[in-house]
Amino acid sequence: IEWMMKSYQRAYGLDFVAFRYFNACGADSQRRHGQKSGATHIIARVLESIRDDREFVLNGDDYPTTDGTCVRDYIHVEDIADAHIMAVDRRMASDVFNLGTKSGISNREIVAAAEKITGKKLKICVGPRREGDPAMLTASADRWNKISGWNPRFGLEDIIEHAWKWYVRN
Repeated sequence: IEWMMKSYQRAYGLDFVAFRYFNACGADSQRRHGQKSGATHIIARVLESIRDDREFVLNGDDYPTTDGTCVRDYIHVEDIADAHIMAVDRRMASDVFNLGTKSGISNREIVAAAEKITGKKLKICVGPRREGDPAMLTASADRWNKISGWNPRFGLEDIIEHAWKWYVRN
């Protein structure tokens, strides 16, 4: 898509800003919008398993990470929205930016945060790794931060709390 936007910009002079999201998650803090049930990413799967009192399959615990589970960079949907608003307000020249927190969160850390926020214990079964899953994947938003002053406002517990409130309500 980025190359198509660049081609369109060259052909028609329309500037764009593209963001590469790294694991967008959470829900609107006012509970107006959130993830649909049946999502495949880990936060949704953990929260749905807790809500529905189902066993959760943790895909792999033998990765070369601190706790043996995959590490990813999670960013709240409102932080993503803030970045988009800033880009529109600044009327920037065309560019592409990563949006991430630079800090990775492991699957076990997600489970622990979900149990803390919900006050419920998750039934876990360790399954095989998902084919092709890298051990760690994080992103730096340093370029976007330097240009805009943007920093993510929400951490893991906020992400889980907002998503949980959405799941309970819907």
